[in-house]
Amino acid sequence: MDLEPQKVVDEILNPILNKLYTSHTKAVDYKSPEELKQIIDFSLPDQTTSIDLKDIKQLIQNTFEFTPSTQHPFQFNYLYSKPDFVGVLGDWIISLINSNVHTYEASPVFSMAEVELIKNLAAIVGFGEDADGIFCPGGSYSNMMAVFLAKNRCIENEDIKEKELVIFKSEQAHYSIDKAATLLGIKPDNICRVSCDKKGRMQIRSLRRQIEGCLSADKKPACVCATSGTTVLGGFDPLDEISEALSDYGRIWLHVDAAWGGAVLMSAQHRHLMKGIERADSMTWDFHKALNAPILCSAFLVRSAISIKSMFHVYDSYLFHDSEPLRQYDLGRKTAQCGRRGDAFKLWLMWKVRGRSYFESRVDKSFKVTSEAIKLIKERTAFWLYDENPAFWNVCFYFVPEHLRHKDGIKACSEREKLQLQAVTKQLYKSLNKDGRVLVNYAEINSDPPFLRLIFGNPELSSEQIKDVFDIIESTGNIII
Repeated sequence: MDLEPQKVVDEILNPILNKLYTSHTKAVDYKSPEELKQIIDFSLPDQTTSIDLKDIKQLIQNTFEFTPSTQHPFQFNYLYSKPDFVGVLGDWIISLINSNVHTYEASPVFSMAEVELIKNLAAIVGFGEDADGIFCPGGSYSNMMAVFLAKNRCIENEDIKEKELVIFKSEQAHYSIDKAATLLGIKPDNICRVSCDKKGRMQIRSLRRQIEGCLSADKKPACVCATSGTTVLGGFDPLDEISEALSDYGRIWLHVDAAWGGAVLMSAQHRHLMKGIERADSMTWDFHKALNAPILCSAFLVRSAISIKSMFHVYDSYLFHDSEPLRQYDLGRKTAQCGRRGDAFKLWLMWKVRGRSYFESRVDKSFKVTSEAIKLIKERTAFWLYDENPAFWNVCFYFVPEHLRHKDGIKACSEREKLQLQAVTKQLYKSLNKDGRVLVNYAEINSDPPFLRLIFGNPELSSEQIKDVFDIIESTGNIII
């Protein structure tokens, strides 16, 4: 059937927007796969159908209703929350224009916006005039670009002969590093995991031991992948100390996965958490996480433009015509992609409309919200914090059964009691997410029992809302025990 765009906007989109931005019920109406099959017909027809606007409207409403809502203030289970509406507007424009951002001719406005954005982001990082970058389809792809560049530099600039390449990451780094290394032919045994401290930060002594062990085995250290904002604890690796350590071993590429924590660079008050970032060779930064651009919006930044401009040398004459004035805007030259969505435009439009100070304000407010949440947890005997002073917006804690509340934290528990906490955490996670009022996640570090993890990346939360969150968690926990 043919759809009239104006009718779709009037009868479907406007009512959904009105409901989406004016009401907050549950974060999700949870349904099992079998229950969803009873509500939505997922089968696909072979022939033209007689489906009408009313049917389409119901299908879209069901999609919203049964998908966890990032608009809801009590969605704490992932590293993203309510998208900025200016960014959403940019996302619509990208889809409506439907242009490929690989050459200037195909997408002049999107290309120029991305180049300008990369220049400003590199300046914020402190990479200098020779910096460059490209927007990528997610942080995992950006991390893969970093491992690729590190591997290339070893192969092209050094006499490594038959030496095996090794990369180093902390034991709490994102799993995309392992994926990238595997895809690029680095053996699993040559992905070295560096131990972390209680706050999830890479330990320098462990890093040195790993590198020296690699050299003793006549292997080549290719890359150290540091993290700014680990997924579970929100830990920030000590970048200055890592850089100092690497200077003792010759040229080793330093990449910083700041997909989650990079937002602190927007804040004068909190950018110290990434002190030393200007010494890195490359960096991943996701704006759809802590800065609330619509998914996906991820940048890969490099300190030296030469490294990224020399990545690929295969240019087809039908696409790239080597017009020198336009060459800097032919962004497809700097990535393995051909098809590229104009994701940078979302952030560019947010920045253009709101100004850079808007991002700083959001970051600072989220730190205040996190501090308030931690204060409330400390006031309740039903919770034990995993870390009483987390570096970022990741708040990790245990719900404590009443018969254990007299104890002085997790370290005072027996192995049997730790197993009880493990069972309680997993059951509480399931109960809360099925209930749908507060969405949480859980994780575990080393041998400690799993704990609940909440992400306070929504700076709009009020004190009363934060209190309501912990009231719901505590009352649900008391019921399931």
